[in-house]
Amino acid sequence: MKGYLRAFLVAPLVVPILYWAGLLLQALADPNRRRLALQAPFAGLGYVLAIGTPIAYAATLVASVPAIWLVRHAGKWALAAMVVLGGVVGLVVTLVLSPYLRGDLFSVILSPLGGAGLGAASAGVFWCLAPQPSTLP
Repeated sequence: MKGYLRAFLVAPLVVPILYWAGLLLQALADPNRRRLALQAPFAGLGYVLAIGTPIAYAATLVASVPAIWLVRHAGKWALAAMVVLGGVVGLVVTLVLSPYLRGDLFSVILSPLGGAGLGAASAGVFWCLAPQPSTLP
């Protein structure tokens, strides 16, 4: 059970960190924002973590029971099944929350494909950290 706890605690953090890395790369690619991004590259990380971490943990909590079942029973297809599950969860979370994350104070811009990719990445990390069933007889 300790391995599943570690997977549950670490894997959701992948989502806001990857989202922030994407924002940083976009800022570095834009000549108008590059200087500001280089002056304080970690400035936005706190905001992204404050908003994205609770959402990522809630989505992981909802998907953890099917994820643990997949790790134990899907055999050699476990990784692919986990990535698909994570992609579907990321897509659904993005579609459900997108209207609520656009406002006057701040907006979180995330496409459905981006949400699916972030969910799949988190699921891949969950699979890597979760204890794998023994293949010995």
